[in-house]
Amino acid sequence: AIVGAAAVLAGVTQVSLSLCVVMIELTGGLSHLLPVVVAVLSANMVTNPLGSPSIYDSIVHVNRYPYLDVNIDLDIQKASEFELRAKDIMRTNLHVSNGSKITV
Repeated sequence: AIVGAAAVLAGVTQVSLSLCVVMIELTGGLSHLLPVVVAVLSANMVTNPLGSPSIYDSIVHVNRYPYLDVNIDLDIQKASEFELRAKDIMRTNLHVSNGSKITV
């Protein structure tokens, strides 16, 4: 049951190492270490190529929370030389809520 739960959680949340540690801590011993690691890695290998977002990414998208997109086009050389500033990637058309009024 622990191995199956670890595989399902790994597929839904797309976390691996921390999930393995938590599941091993739940069992209280190292006897389930190898099956849990194999199940978690197998679940991650199935979900990653499918491109399905994790449950956390889905919640952010559904609730329309602001986030920095991973696929944003950045100048990698500028970023690696610490020349990239927040103003280079932030949006300027912000919507501000002032109680009952929304201003742009």
